[in-house]
Amino acid sequence: MRDPDSILLQEFLLSGESAAFAAIVEKYHRPVYWLAYKFTHNSEDAQDVAQETFVRAYESLMKNSDREILLKPWLMTICVNLCRNLAKKKKNFNFSDLEREEEEDSFVERVQGKELNPREKAAQHEVVEEVQTAVQKLPKKYQVVVQLRYIQDLSYEEIAEVLRIPLNTVKVHLNRAKKTLKSYLAPL
Repeated sequence: MRDPDSILLQEFLLSGESAAFAAIVEKYHRPVYWLAYKFTHNSEDAQDVAQETFVRAYESLMKNSDREILLKPWLMTICVNLCRNLAKKKKNFNFSDLEREEEEDSFVERVQGKELNPREKAAQHEVVEEVQTAVQKLPKKYQVVVQLRYIQDLSYEEIAEVLRIPLNTVKVHLNRAKKTLKSYLAPL
């Protein structure tokens, strides 16, 4: 059975219609925007980067429709590269914290499907805030791999491809990030 991304991509490549590409944009606009926002920490810049990501993806697919790609990591790679280009232009590059925007589901809501009572919600909210604060204390290079792995749900190989770093570097960064977070969160 083919994965849904392959089907979306194939539909677009066979028809060449922008309506078919709209399904790809609809599925990935939010994760691409959110990743761009985490790099730029500016909603206008993030929106511009997200839009440019899809423009470049569309143009690339129209030129090279015969190649096999993994859609999500490929879009994330385009997004990261555009963020890097923007940072070079602005000479002020800050990876932001991993806090989710208010309109997005919280980490707890995504992990747990059941309804919590108010006391449980408050306790979990407190834990999530402490984890987010701990992640913010990590070096920027660790924040990025944590975000791509645990928020964007990319594999180690996909993270290496997106960031253009060796696979072992991804593993080392994640391992060090987890050890550091464990020391920050030991009292929990």
